Amino acid sequence: MKNAIAIFAVAGMAAAAGADTVTTYDFDANVVGGRNLSFNQTPPPGSFSSAGDGFEVYDRDASASIPFSLLDDTLSFPSDSIGIVKSTKLDAWFGMTDTVNGDLPDGIVNATW
Repeated sequence: MKNAIAIFAVAGMAAAAGADTVTTYDFDANVVGGRNLSFNQTPPPGSFSSAGDGFEVYDRDASASIPFSLLDDTLSFPSDSIGIVKSTKLDAWFGMTDTVNGDLPDGIVNATW
C-alpha cells in the first residue's frame, strides 16, 4: 500500500492544506524496483526523550508513542484542537514536530528517500 509523504511541521503543513502529493513511499514493505528504493533518517527513531517531540515513521497500531500535535483525534475526542493525521489513517506515515529541544538543541534533522 502506498502512503503519501508529508513532512509535518509548524511552518509546513502541506497535507493539512490539501497540497498535491510530491511522492509516495511504502513504509510497510520496501518493494524492489518500486519508487521506494531506500529510506534513511537522522537522528534515528526514538531519539527524543519527550513524548511531544518526534521525527520518524509512525503507525497508530505499532508505534509506542506518537506526539499529540501530529494526531487529529476529533472523531473520538471532540475537544482535540491540534493534529493533522486523522484517526482513520491506520497505516505507516512520516511525521515531525518540535525538533528543537533538549535532546537536539540545533533542531537539525534529515530524512532521505
